[in-house]
Amino acid sequence: MIKLTSVASVAALLVAGSATAATYTIKVEDLVAGGPETGQPMTPPVAVVHDASFALFEIGAPASPGVEIVAEEGNPAPLVAEVDGLPGVSSAVVGSAGPFFDTVEFEVTAEAGDLLSIVSMFARSNDLITGIHDVVLPAGGEMVFLTNTYDAGTEENSGLVAHIPFYGNANAGIEEDGVITMINAYSVLDDPDAGQIDYSFPPAARITITVGDPTPVEEATWGSIKNLFQ
Repeated sequence: MIKLTSVASVAALLVAGSATAATYTIKVEDLVAGGPETGQPMTPPVAVVHDASFALFEIGAPASPGVEIVAEEGNPAPLVAEVDGLPGVSSAVVGSAGPFFDTVEFEVTAEAGDLLSIVSMFARSNDLITGIHDVVLPAGGEMVFLTNTYDAGTEENSGLVAHIPFYGNANAGIEEDGVITMINAYSVLDDPDAGQIDYSFPPAARITITVGDPTPVEEATWGSIKNLFQ
Protein backbone atom coordinates (compact mmCIF):
# COMPACT_ATOMS: atom_id res chain seq x y z
CA MET A 1 0.00 0.00 0.00
CA ILE A 2 2.77 2.45 -0.63
CA LYS A 3 3.87 4.75 -3.28
CA LEU A 4 7.36 5.68 -2.15
CA THR A 5 8.77 9.10 -2.75
CA SER A 6 11.73 8.85 -0.41
CA VAL A 7 13.66 5.83 0.80
CA ALA A 8 14.68 5.41 4.42
CA SER A 9 17.70 3.42 5.50
CA VAL A 10 17.10 -0.30 5.44
CA ALA A 11 18.04 -3.03 7.88
CA ALA A 12 17.46 -6.26 5.94
CA LEU A 13 17.65 -9.56 7.77
CA LEU A 14 17.65 -12.48 5.33
CA VAL A 15 17.12 -16.04 6.49
CA ALA A 16 17.94 -19.08 4.38
CA GLY A 17 15.95 -19.19 1.16
CA SER A 18 15.52 -21.38 -1.86
CA ALA A 19 17.85 -21.46 -4.83
CA THR A 20 15.41 -20.07 -7.41
CA ALA A 21 13.78 -17.16 -5.63
CA ALA A 22 12.89 -13.66 -6.73
CA THR A 23 13.50 -10.29 -5.13
CA TYR A 24 10.37 -8.43 -4.04
CA THR A 25 10.64 -4.71 -3.40
CA ILE A 26 8.36 -3.56 -0.58
CA LYS A 27 7.35 0.08 -0.26
CA VAL A 28 5.54 1.23 2.87
CA GLU A 29 3.98 4.71 2.99
CA ASP A 30 2.51 6.28 6.11
CA LEU A 31 -0.83 7.79 5.05
CA VAL A 32 -1.80 9.30 8.42
CA ALA A 33 -1.74 13.08 8.08
CA GLY A 34 0.04 15.44 10.47
CA GLY A 35 3.71 14.54 10.23
CA PRO A 36 5.94 14.95 13.29
CA GLU A 37 3.59 17.48 14.89
CA THR A 38 0.36 15.48 15.05
CA GLY A 39 0.75 12.42 12.80
CA GLN A 40 1.35 8.75 13.52
CA PRO A 41 4.94 7.62 13.02
CA MET A 42 5.30 4.04 11.86
CA THR A 43 7.88 1.87 13.60
CA PRO A 44 10.29 -0.39 11.65
CA PRO A 45 8.06 -2.81 9.73
CA VAL A 46 8.69 -6.51 10.21
CA ALA A 47 8.08 -8.55 7.04
CA VAL A 48 7.83 -12.34 7.30
CA VAL A 49 7.85 -14.75 4.36
CA HIS A 50 6.05 -17.93 5.31
CA ASP A 51 3.62 -20.66 4.31
CA ALA A 52 0.03 -21.34 5.34
CA SER A 53 1.06 -23.10 8.55
CA PHE A 54 2.14 -19.77 10.10
CA ALA A 55 0.14 -16.63 10.92
CA LEU A 56 1.84 -13.38 11.94
CA PHE A 57 -1.42 -11.90 13.23
CA GLU A 58 -5.14 -12.62 12.86
CA ILE A 59 -8.27 -10.65 13.71
CA GLY A 60 -9.98 -12.25 16.70
CA ALA A 61 -6.81 -13.98 17.92
CA PRO A 62 -4.42 -12.84 20.68
CA ALA A 63 -1.21 -11.17 19.59
CA SER A 64 1.91 -13.28 19.97
CA PRO A 65 4.53 -12.03 22.47
CA GLY A 66 6.64 -10.67 19.61
CA VAL A 67 3.73 -8.86 17.99
CA GLU A 68 2.79 -7.51 21.43
CA ILE A 69 6.22 -5.89 21.77
CA VAL A 70 5.88 -4.37 18.30
CA ALA A 71 2.39 -3.08 19.17
CA GLU A 72 3.36 -1.56 22.51
CA GLU A 73 6.98 -0.50 22.02
CA GLY A 74 7.72 -0.66 18.27
CA ASN A 75 10.73 -2.90 18.87
CA PRO A 76 11.11 -5.46 16.03
CA ALA A 77 13.90 -7.58 17.55
CA PRO A 78 11.77 -9.83 19.80
CA LEU A 79 9.43 -10.65 16.92
CA VAL A 80 12.37 -11.54 14.64
CA ALA A 81 13.72 -13.80 17.40
CA GLU A 82 10.28 -15.32 17.96
CA VAL A 83 9.93 -16.54 14.38
CA ASP A 84 13.50 -17.85 14.33
CA GLY A 85 13.32 -21.46 13.19
CA LEU A 86 9.55 -21.76 13.29
CA PRO A 87 8.13 -24.33 10.87
CA GLY A 88 6.74 -22.58 7.82
CA VAL A 89 8.81 -19.40 8.21
CA SER A 90 11.52 -18.88 5.60
CA SER A 91 12.67 -15.30 6.25
CA ALA A 92 12.19 -12.21 8.39
CA VAL A 93 13.19 -8.70 7.34
CA VAL A 94 13.17 -5.43 9.31
CA GLY A 95 12.38 -2.71 6.81
CA SER A 96 13.88 0.43 8.39
CA ALA A 97 16.39 1.50 10.99
CA GLY A 98 13.87 3.58 12.93
CA PRO A 99 10.42 5.19 12.97
CA PHE A 100 9.27 7.18 9.95
CA PHE A 101 6.48 9.57 8.94
CA ASP A 102 6.81 9.19 5.19
CA THR A 103 8.03 6.14 3.26
CA VAL A 104 10.50 3.29 3.48
CA GLU A 105 11.58 0.78 0.85
CA PHE A 106 13.25 -2.58 1.37
CA GLU A 107 13.51 -6.03 -0.21
CA VAL A 108 12.59 -9.59 0.64
CA THR A 109 13.58 -12.75 -1.18
CA ALA A 110 10.91 -15.39 -1.77
CA GLU A 111 9.34 -17.69 -4.31
CA ALA A 112 6.08 -16.99 -6.11
CA GLY A 113 3.29 -18.56 -4.07
CA ASP A 114 4.95 -17.87 -0.72
CA LEU A 115 2.93 -15.81 1.76
CA LEU A 116 3.99 -12.38 3.02
CA SER A 117 2.88 -10.69 6.23
CA ILE A 118 4.00 -7.28 7.52
CA VAL A 119 3.34 -5.54 10.83
CA SER A 120 4.27 -2.08 12.16
CA MET A 121 3.17 0.02 15.14
CA PHE A 122 1.59 3.46 15.00
CA ALA A 123 3.93 4.85 17.64
CA ARG A 124 1.73 7.68 18.94
CA SER A 125 -0.64 5.08 20.41
CA ASN A 126 -0.93 2.50 23.16
CA ASP A 127 -0.94 -0.63 20.98
CA LEU A 128 -2.14 0.13 17.45
CA ILE A 129 -0.67 -1.80 14.54
CA THR A 130 -1.10 -1.83 10.79
CA GLY A 131 0.07 -4.12 8.03
CA ILE A 132 -0.93 -7.02 5.81
CA HIS A 133 -1.15 -10.74 6.41
CA ASP A 134 -1.11 -13.91 4.31
CA VAL A 135 -0.64 -12.16 0.95
CA VAL A 136 0.23 -14.64 -1.81
CA LEU A 137 3.31 -13.38 -3.62
CA PRO A 138 2.91 -13.26 -7.41
CA ALA A 139 5.37 -14.38 -10.09
CA GLY A 140 5.45 -10.91 -11.66
CA GLY A 141 3.95 -7.44 -11.68
CA GLU A 142 2.92 -5.21 -8.80
CA MET A 143 0.40 -5.43 -5.95
CA VAL A 144 -0.90 -2.46 -3.92
CA PHE A 145 -2.66 -2.72 -0.55
CA LEU A 146 -4.31 -0.04 1.59
CA THR A 147 -3.95 -1.28 5.14
CA ASN A 148 -6.35 -1.27 8.05
CA THR A 149 -5.58 -0.26 11.64
CA TYR A 150 -5.82 -2.80 14.44
CA ASP A 151 -5.95 -2.67 18.22
CA ALA A 152 -3.55 -5.41 19.31
CA GLY A 153 -5.58 -6.02 22.48
CA THR A 154 -2.49 -6.07 24.68
CA GLU A 155 -2.68 -2.64 26.35
CA GLU A 156 -5.65 -0.45 27.22
CA ASN A 157 -6.17 2.45 24.82
CA SER A 158 -5.95 5.19 27.43
CA GLY A 159 -4.64 7.69 24.90
CA LEU A 160 -2.59 9.24 27.71
CA VAL A 161 0.93 10.52 27.07
CA ALA A 162 2.06 8.84 30.29
CA HIS A 163 1.28 5.46 28.69
CA ILE A 164 2.71 6.02 25.18
CA PRO A 165 6.34 5.23 24.28
CA PHE A 166 6.47 7.91 21.56
CA TYR A 167 6.55 10.42 24.42
CA GLY A 168 9.32 8.54 26.26
CA ASN A 169 7.08 6.42 28.47
CA ALA A 170 7.88 2.83 27.57
CA ASN A 171 6.32 -0.12 29.43
CA ALA A 172 3.97 2.22 31.27
CA GLY A 173 0.55 1.26 29.90
CA ILE A 174 -2.19 -0.80 31.49
CA GLU A 175 -2.07 -4.37 30.22
CA GLU A 176 -5.18 -6.07 28.87
CA ASP A 177 -5.86 -9.64 27.83
CA GLY A 178 -7.70 -9.00 24.58
CA VAL A 179 -7.58 -10.04 20.95
CA ILE A 180 -6.69 -8.22 17.75
CA THR A 181 -9.58 -6.12 16.45
CA MET A 182 -9.97 -3.65 13.60
CA ILE A 183 -10.61 -0.05 14.67
CA ASN A 184 -11.51 3.17 12.87
CA ALA A 185 -10.81 5.81 15.54
CA TYR A 186 -8.30 6.61 18.24
CA SER A 187 -7.33 9.73 20.22
CA VAL A 188 -4.28 11.00 22.07
CA LEU A 189 -5.85 12.98 24.88
CA ASP A 190 -3.05 15.16 26.26
CA ASP A 191 -0.31 15.80 23.73
CA PRO A 192 1.91 18.48 25.33
CA ASP A 193 1.73 20.72 22.24
CA ALA A 194 -1.53 19.90 20.46
CA GLY A 195 -3.73 18.73 23.31
CA GLN A 196 -6.22 16.18 22.03
CA ILE A 197 -5.39 14.62 18.65
CA ASP A 198 -8.15 12.63 17.00
CA TYR A 199 -7.41 10.00 14.36
CA SER A 200 -9.78 8.22 12.03
CA PHE A 201 -8.88 5.23 9.89
CA PRO A 202 -8.56 4.57 7.04
CA PRO A 203 -6.25 5.85 5.72
CA ALA A 204 -3.52 3.95 7.51
CA ALA A 205 -0.70 2.91 5.17
CA ARG A 206 -0.10 1.87 1.58
CA ILE A 207 2.07 -1.16 0.83
CA THR A 208 3.30 -1.81 -2.70
CA ILE A 209 4.93 -5.12 -3.62
CA THR A 210 6.92 -5.16 -6.87
CA VAL A 211 8.43 -8.33 -8.28
CA GLY A 212 12.01 -8.22 -9.54
CA ASP A 213 13.96 -10.68 -11.67
CA PRO A 214 14.66 -14.17 -10.31
CA THR A 215 17.94 -14.23 -8.43
CA PRO A 216 20.02 -16.76 -6.49
CA VAL A 217 19.57 -16.57 -2.74
CA GLU A 218 22.47 -16.21 -0.36
CA GLU A 219 21.83 -18.26 2.70
CA ALA A 220 22.34 -16.66 6.09
CA THR A 221 22.02 -18.10 9.56
CA TRP A 222 19.74 -16.86 12.31
CA GLY A 223 22.86 -16.52 14.44
CA SER A 224 24.34 -13.94 12.08
CA ILE A 225 21.03 -12.09 12.01
CA LYS A 226 20.81 -11.97 15.79
CA ASN A 227 24.32 -10.53 15.94
CA LEU A 228 22.97 -7.39 14.26
CA PHE A 229 20.94 -6.69 17.40
CA GLN A 230 23.90 -7.03 19.76
